Amino acid sequence: MDKMFPNKFKIHFIGIGGSGMSGLARIYFDSGAFVSGSDQSESHTTLNLIKEGINVTIGHDVTSLSKNTDLVIYSSAIPENDPERLEALRLVIKQMSYPEAVGSLTKRYSTISVCGTHGKTTTSGMLSAALLACGQDPTVLLGSTTAELGNRNSRYGKGKYLVLESCEHFRNFLNYNPSNIIVTNIDLDHLDYYKDSLDYISAFVEFFNKLPENGLIVANGDDHGVLDAARQINRKIVFYGSGPDNQYRIINRDLYYKGKKIFTFNLSVPGLHNVYNAAGVFALCHELNMDMSNAGKSLLDYKGAGRRFQVKGYYGKTLVIDDYAHHPTEISATIQAVREKYGIEKKILCVFQPHQFSRTRFFLEDFSDAFANSKRVVITNILRVRDTDIDVAGISSEKLVERISTRHPSVIYGGNPDETLRLLQSEAKDFDILLTMGAGDIWKIADSLTEKRGND
Repeated sequence: MDKMFPNKFKIHFIGIGGSGMSGLARIYFDSGAFVSGSDQSESHTTLNLIKEGINVTIGHDVTSLSKNTDLVIYSSAIPENDPERLEALRLVIKQMSYPEAVGSLTKRYSTISVCGTHGKTTTSGMLSAALLACGQDPTVLLGSTTAELGNRNSRYGKGKYLVLESCEHFRNFLNYNPSNIIVTNIDLDHLDYYKDSLDYISAFVEFFNKLPENGLIVANGDDHGVLDAARQINRKIVFYGSGPDNQYRIINRDLYYKGKKIFTFNLSVPGLHNVYNAAGVFALCHELNMDMSNAGKSLLDYKGAGRRFQVKGYYGKTLVIDDYAHHPTEISATIQAVREKYGIEKKILCVFQPHQFSRTRFFLEDFSDAFANSKRVVITNILRVRDTDIDVAGISSEKLVERISTRHPSVIYGGNPDETLRLLQSEAKDFDILLTMGAGDIWKIADSLTEKRGND
């Protein structure tokens, strides 16, 4: 691999504390570029970046830029009138959005894009571990940390592969140039942007059609959304799943190919959904003629990504687990995984922080069923992210509690994070497992209960 940038090339990241931005900054820093960044607030991520040698400024300040800055990369959340972006414009510094910058990176590699509504981070982490075990030395860009990457969310490798977690929100993945794709599922989400299921599936179809003619899609053949998209494209697809039409067939915890058992999923991470994630990775490695003994061992040893079924410790005798689940499908799968791992007799207290008023309103009925396998449910304030005033006016945590109560005998409103924490400090002792879930900062409650700091 040739040098990514000329000597002394200087890149500044606006919003460097984000999960994707921090990972990309690390890749460029490790490749030899001079990297700096700014973010509105200090976080575990910014502190870790500083420890790693990257200059991070808290607050957006025009003095972060100079005429010697060669490139500015900004988070999609940063507006055009941000002072640093305006200064870059004045200094005639080239600017790229995060998706555009990642798109440029994908052109340098044989890029394996992992896409889908659920399971992208875990599947990408598993694939990274498998490629490392097979001696491929991949470059990796994930949405969360993994133990296999040294508790980081990215790595810079010298091999030909880039493993890329590819998000469909705002059709961002259409900036990328994949050589191969794993698609875990297509389950309607991001209704603050997409109009309906047809619009949502059309984005995946457009993304799949970006593959070169010799590209490969490894797809979950049990997923209706995936099958709908697959019927609309002309690319090579191999399917995995439990149905008889899948080339890679899952029967119980065994994987069969052409009628022959080739692997058994005795995974360290629980849940049937993770069997499917691992099957997609195994199938791709098999199709790419990797060392399947090493690939398989890496899947069995895989420890999981940050905030994905993360055991935080104990509050008294109550086990505390934190998870990123924020969609009804993910919530159900996570609760089922807890029961599978720890026993169906365990009493589970679920604490859920709804993410986005728009998502809560659109999936209100689905949320009412999602907590069926828990003993008690506590709902916190809804986290406002990109919501309009109309979105906020249309739903509330109290309305969500009311709807869930029609299907669940024990659900209450916990209030803001501090109020919820005080509630849990008195109630948690009555349960075997306390499970915090959500895409926001609900993990802080889990950390407070177990007296631990969160990961970046």
